[in-house]
Amino acid sequence: MNHDMYVISLVTTGEEGYPQDEVVEVAICGLDTERMDIESVYSSTIFIPAERWTDERRRYVMEHHGLGQEELVEGREVEKVAQEVKGVLQGQVVTSFNVKSDFFGHLLYEPWDLTGEASIAPSINLRSAEACRIPLELRDGGKMLTLTYEAMFPYDPAQVDGGHRALDDALRASTILLELRRAGRY
Repeated sequence: MNHDMYVISLVTTGEEGYPQDEVVEVAICGLDTERMDIESVYSSTIFIPAERWTDERRRYVMEHHGLGQEELVEGREVEKVAQEVKGVLQGQVVTSFNVKSDFFGHLLYEPWDLTGEASIAPSINLRSAEACRIPLELRDGGKMLTLTYEAMFPYDPAQVDGGHRALDDALRASTILLELRRAGRY
């Protein structure tokens, strides 16, 4: 598939961003916006040493993403994952559902630092808000992607079946982006 755009999604230990929170899982989908195709191109969990795990972090990752300690123990070194992510995205156009949270919260800092590595496109959430008319009071950061996806696609075309891992969310966001593009809104 010829990818002309990429969508990245992160699972983190909280909502504060760097340096308070860390990335524990990353996934990337490649899109062919002419053919309206999506392909999963990268996914990895990241090992975080036990001394950096608090009860609050464990609870957050489990409650929001269904990721347990057993999956994370088998994660890979963050430097290696960051290097591979840069390899996928170097010279490419990339976005996420929430650029502010993902890029300005994590991906523009070491070891990820994508500054100058990729062209960052506008947030998908900024373009999707009017498309699905979700009331302002329901636009909670952690739930907005799911609410938008369910409002636009009650039949689950990405086949994520309620999952909230990084790849599930990358597929949701990619599906939303392609629909917005089809409708001339992205």
